[in-house]
Amino acid sequence: MDQEKSREKGALRRGFREHPVKVSLIILFPALVILLAIAGIIVWCVMADPPVKAKETVPLSGQVIEENDVRLIGHRGFSAVAPENTIPAFEEAGKAGFWGAELDVHRTKDGKWVVMHDDNLSRMTRKVDSVASHNSDELLAVDINNGANIDQYSGAKIPLLSDMLAVCEQYDMTPVIEVKSSVKGELNDLIEVVDEAGFKNQAIYISFSQEHTKALRALVPGARVFYLSSDITDEAVNFCLENNVGLDFDARRENNTPELIQSVMDQGIQCAAWTVDDLELCEDLIDLGVQYITTNCIYPD
Repeated sequence: MDQEKSREKGALRRGFREHPVKVSLIILFPALVILLAIAGIIVWCVMADPPVKAKETVPLSGQVIEENDVRLIGHRGFSAVAPENTIPAFEEAGKAGFWGAELDVHRTKDGKWVVMHDDNLSRMTRKVDSVASHNSDELLAVDINNGANIDQYSGAKIPLLSDMLAVCEQYDMTPVIEVKSSVKGELNDLIEVVDEAGFKNQAIYISFSQEHTKALRALVPGARVFYLSSDITDEAVNFCLENNVGLDFDARRENNTPELIQSVMDQGIQCAAWTVDDLELCEDLIDLGVQYITTNCIYPD
């Protein structure tokens, strides 16, 4: 065995003397691949998920809100001034007087519900991993290190849904809960968390998933449920009519015209709009009769 190892070493030395560049590349190639992979991950995190900056906030007249019974909903909390979907963002929304606060939920590996928009942790925590692959105690220890004015909220963490609902109760805000399409399994346990927090039939449920929207309508027949659709399409309208749910659309899409919005409401479908950050657009929607308006930066004056 010793003679065999000696021959191998001798062959490697001869090979290096005869072909030094070739042998060096063979030895260094795995290390180079690893270094490039690490560099690629770092670049991907920085370039794909740039820092989220604070936005200028805009007041909406209290008289307009009162006369039109407008429900201003803070998008992921007051995300213009604090990191989205965090306790500080919801506290800021409550202090600003928002009627409601929208949040996104995922189920953890151990069956708990946490608040996070993406199904991956990278954008808000710089950790390249999925939410569903972690237990709740692991996620609650993760620092949020991206978001509006993050330097002022260095201790922000990923919160449990129950913690967010407690903030909603404190500030008398209505929780608007988006069930992400990636969520697997039944939603009974989600409803239990919401009901136990005192928001039975008061919380609003929204989802891009038709399957989840149908399930939510069946589970909470007394609550407001909206189907999320970027565009107002015949398919979306028919789905809302067939399942007795509202339509929550992207107000920034040019093809979602005032005439189209009006035609949906004329069919008895309750409409909501997201993400409305332009005051003129907000006022136009109010004039049409859209009551539920989700925004990052327009706050009640």
